[in-house]
Amino acid sequence: MLIEKGKLIDEQGLVKKNRLFFLTLGEQFDFLIYNKLLFTTYFQTGIGYNYFRKLDQLKMETIAGRNLIIPIEIGVQSSYDVLPWLRVKVGGGWRFVLPDFSYDLSGYYFKFGLNINGRKLIEQYRIKKVRTTIEEKQRTANST
Repeated sequence: MLIEKGKLIDEQGLVKKNRLFFLTLGEQFDFLIYNKLLFTTYFQTGIGYNYFRKLDQLKMETIAGRNLIIPIEIGVQSSYDVLPWLRVKVGGGWRFVLPDFSYDLSGYYFKFGLNINGRKLIEQYRIKKVRTTIEEKQRTANST
């Protein structure tokens, strides 16, 4: 089972648990770049499904289903380049979820993440490998 978000209690006293799966398309704007620190605003929207379950007080499943969701998100985030290939991100924002029957999923959110740039990581590894080979050849040449 994947992570279930939310412990919403409906008017019948049932606990509603949600698993959200959706694809998004978005736009972001870096409004401040200072050395290795970036501040970004973003807007994104998407489409997907909320797989939900309702549990009674004995934690027995009474209802399960799937609803279409259209999330719309706005937010800000900051990121810091720890290494040329590793970035730490922290942010938050507000998510609106449509249609109306999914509106209870709307609200604020926080996020934390690591971004690994594979291309830069491999490039840095290759450069280090070439330097090591050159240094070994120089040591061999100097010792003879």
